[in-house]
Amino acid sequence: MEVRLAKPEETKQVQNLWNYCFYEEPQYLQWVFGSRYRADNTVVAVEAGRVAGALQLIPTALRLHDKTEACYYIAGVSVFAQSRGKGIAAAMMAFAEQVAAERGVSMLLLVPAISGYYERFGYVHCTSKEECVFPVSLAAGYRFDGTAERVEKAALLLPIYETYAKYWDVTIARTQQDMEQIVQCFSTECHGGAYVFYRKNEAVAYLVYHVTPQEINVPECAYRNEAGACAILQFLGRHSMQTEKIRLRLAPGDPLYTKLYQTGVQRIVTPSYMAKKIGCTPEETAAYLGVGAGKRMELLGQTAGNQNSIYINLPQWY
Repeated sequence: MEVRLAKPEETKQVQNLWNYCFYEEPQYLQWVFGSRYRADNTVVAVEAGRVAGALQLIPTALRLHDKTEACYYIAGVSVFAQSRGKGIAAAMMAFAEQVAAERGVSMLLLVPAISGYYERFGYVHCTSKEECVFPVSLAAGYRFDGTAERVEKAALLLPIYETYAKYWDVTIARTQQDMEQIVQCFSTECHGGAYVFYRKNEAVAYLVYHVTPQEINVPECAYRNEAGACAILQFLGRHSMQTEKIRLRLAPGDPLYTKLYQTGVQRIVTPSYMAKKIGCTPEETAAYLGVGAGKRMELLGQTAGNQNSIYINLPQWY
């Protein structure tokens, strides 16, 4: 077995492996490998001249309190079934760490598909994923005296995200290109996309979503103030003829959950992102990312504490 960075001519093999493990829709797979894929950021394990395993190193940056740190997000860790049980994933993780260190990147992030695996490599859980699941009818009573437009370009989304993200200790430091990619990603989904909401000519909120007969899934939303929160809820409430439930992903401590809290709202909290500071013990990584005194959020005219966990907001396409 050989573990190394991928060659450009191996792209199709990596794509086939990705599709084998993750069952992506054809249009999404085409978008990923047409606009995001880079061979020099892809680690592969090769057996008998064929790609048997792969993972992606996606460059990003963390905003840690008042500073920004470059990091890699590890995505798409995958191995063909016939090659599993040989330590291929472990070898690729070690090589990914070596590549990052050689490039001067000392922080690695990932979202585990299974629990209890990445701890052996020194990764620690650094935040939770919070989702609210509730009937569409619970959002029907909210009103927003503004307008909504489908997002074709993401120029207005970044300032909203930055306003929303500043209330947490640790977030992804996004660029305009990041926001454009999020919109492009959801444009590949049937019955999905992104909307931005205006009040008095000011963009106050946005959301990205996907509708199925069972639910409208909102993996990301952000807002500047209470008007923006109401805009999001009103938009969701208008889907009562299409679906039954709303699944809304929120930041830990987001006061929008408090606004929603009533009979019929299910709150699901699960461990989510894991991180590793290269060269540090798990305890040192946790301390490095610690929230200290924490920040507080007052977007809804009330204070919601976020004292016990950090919030790392990664877009769905990661």
